[in-house]
Amino acid sequence: MTKDKGDIIIANNDKLTFLVAILKYFDAMCEEYGWLADTTKNDYMNIYRNTIAPNIPDHNNKPIADLTEDDYRYTIEKIEEQKNCGRNKVKPGTFNTYKRLIRDAVYIVSNAIGTYKTASGILIYLTV
Repeated sequence: MTKDKGDIIIANNDKLTFLVAILKYFDAMCEEYGWLADTTKNDYMNIYRNTIAPNIPDHNNKPIADLTEDDYRYTIEKIEEQKNCGRNKVKPGTFNTYKRLIRDAVYIVSNAIGTYKTASGILIYLTV
């Protein structure tokens, strides 16, 4: 059973979902990657909340440690489909930004929760 904490959902056994992990480790990510400006922090948090997290398969339940390279590949493909429909096409560099933000999150979180070895293949795929 999931627990609802406002608009944040935590996985059954309180393992961190992608978005909860972002919220928990966002300050560490900002420090590690030099995201110092408030506008940068706000832009990136909005991308995590509104673009990346909702496109991760079973994002409200699946712990970040259980996400696979295929899950992230699916996420990127879904974002690409959504952003390229209609009249406004997104520049390829924007998708590199999404991949980089996912990679940055996976790196920081996997180191923090001790799953770096299993995440290393994912990090290679996400290298822009």
